[in-house]
Amino acid sequence: MRAIWVVLLAVFLAGCAGVPSSSAPQAIGTVERPAPSNLPKPTPGMDPDVLLREFLKATADPANRHLAARQFLTQSASNAWDDAGSALLIDHVVFVETRAAERVSATMRADILGSLSDMGVFETAEGMLPDPGPIELVKTTGGWRIDRLPNGVFLDWQQFQATYKRNTLYFADPTGKTVVPDPRYVAVSDHDQLATELVSFTQDPDGVTALVRHAGQDEEIRADYLVGSDGGRSTVRRALGVSFAGETREEQRMVIADVRAEGLDRDYWHIWTSKDPGQADFPLAMCPLAGTDTFQLVRPVAPGAPVPETTIPELQRVVDEAVGSGSIRLTELLWDSFYRASMRMAERFRVDRVFLVGDAAHVHSPAGGQGLNTSVQDAYNLGWKLAAVIGGAPAELLDTYEEERLPIAADVLGISTKLHDRGFLGSADAHRRDDPKLQQLGLGYRGRALSRDERAVTGDVSGGLLVGDRAPDAPGAGPQGEPVRLFELFSGPHATLLAFGPQAARVAASLPEREGLRPVAVLGSGEPAPEGVYAFTDAEGHAGRAYLPGQGAPADTLLLVRPDGYLGLALDADEASAERLHDYLAGMSATAAPSAVLSV
Repeated sequence: MRAIWVVLLAVFLAGCAGVPSSSAPQAIGTVERPAPSNLPKPTPGMDPDVLLREFLKATADPANRHLAARQFLTQSASNAWDDAGSALLIDHVVFVETRAAERVSATMRADILGSLSDMGVFETAEGMLPDPGPIELVKTTGGWRIDRLPNGVFLDWQQFQATYKRNTLYFADPTGKTVVPDPRYVAVSDHDQLATELVSFTQDPDGVTALVRHAGQDEEIRADYLVGSDGGRSTVRRALGVSFAGETREEQRMVIADVRAEGLDRDYWHIWTSKDPGQADFPLAMCPLAGTDTFQLVRPVAPGAPVPETTIPELQRVVDEAVGSGSIRLTELLWDSFYRASMRMAERFRVDRVFLVGDAAHVHSPAGGQGLNTSVQDAYNLGWKLAAVIGGAPAELLDTYEEERLPIAADVLGISTKLHDRGFLGSADAHRRDDPKLQQLGLGYRGRALSRDERAVTGDVSGGLLVGDRAPDAPGAGPQGEPVRLFELFSGPHATLLAFGPQAARVAASLPEREGLRPVAVLGSGEPAPEGVYAFTDAEGHAGRAYLPGQGAPADTLLLVRPDGYLGLALDADEASAERLHDYLAGMSATAAPSAVLSV
């Protein structure tokens, strides 16, 4: 029995590394979101150097595609500026200017401090900012305006601190080089705003009406859609009457608590074995949560034993029995939960205008760390589709959420359950984590409605990249010769059209400009790009080998990468490809229409 508890503990603590584990959100501190009116604005008498610096400050507000920053641009510069993807954080900025009466040319020099991805991950960097390219200002009737600027977003560090980091609490990962938002803690203007309960909801052909309760007051909220992301005990799922098939293993139980403690080294996980060989339960483990001053305490509960209370005195008693009195002092209990091993999945992920994502749709054993990754992919898959439909895309696009995600969740649930069972059976390979399936990079949507290969000769089923697969990364160079990776070009809420070959590049350039699509010409060294497409130079052939293996020089091929990074469409570049691309995009693109989504 003792061996079983060792295995259960190892299975559970597999998720106790890096980013802190998910738990109920807790408010920390108070913040006031800066009002858009407080952001810098251009004025008629503003000097070009001041205008450039105020522009950098304004880029700290990403709302409405950096609308505040676009006030500093001419209309042509605003139309050409690509603000999608990661943002570079810079400090100690110097502008070197060449001035004329009606025009100013400038180059920007700065220290680079890091980058902020569209997912909210901040990765540190150091050194000088590579030359991003020329900046041009022109004098207009309203004063100086930026008429040409490099693509991308450059954030002034001080403004980043004031605007971004005051609204989300970030923690460093164990490497110290990446800072990620911790979902357990949020900075809010009202400590009580998290204490809002979904009481009930109804839906009709036009929307969802939810009744919520806050501070004893009931309020109705009307939205077009409702997303249930409310965990394994989902109120939304139960109200829908959707079954949650699977099992809960009552004999495999644990008390889990986030605590602050004194007298314990934070460099290691700590596991104490029982002093009594006949004792069934494994008494204690404490895992430091990276980037915080807290530990996650785990206390297994023997089969048939009553559920123990979770208080500081009771937990201190358990610690004293395992370690010895006076060695470790628990000072604060932040959060606690009673864990039971559950492996379950909802029979449906959608009922009309209501959706289930994450643990509300599937719960896993912690073995292999698969649950969180699967949940994030649920949210990303549904998120871009909801945004598209809210913006005017056909509502049928939402049908593909369950079609794509339910089979993935079922497959991953099978993997994590097998890993869990191997641990309890004592299999020799119970804790091996080198199976590529655990990385989830090979999962995809082959054969689904949004995965279409319309080339004359389709991909190689025996192992080549197929439509529906995750689009791979590749290094190359941007329009100014700067190093860039395909993942950087994919980053953001847009789809990306990769045009391999000169004919494909011309087709991409001929497409009418549309919101949410980024055309990228993948070129060899010295090949010019048509105007209107992003030039990605694949001098070493990495992109060609990744996307068109076995074809030697890349054929004239168009590949559409969806907003969530999966290949959606493959076309030969010919006279009919533009029309076929238009037909595909018509089923997944947004135009513009106000709407609302309620997430609980």
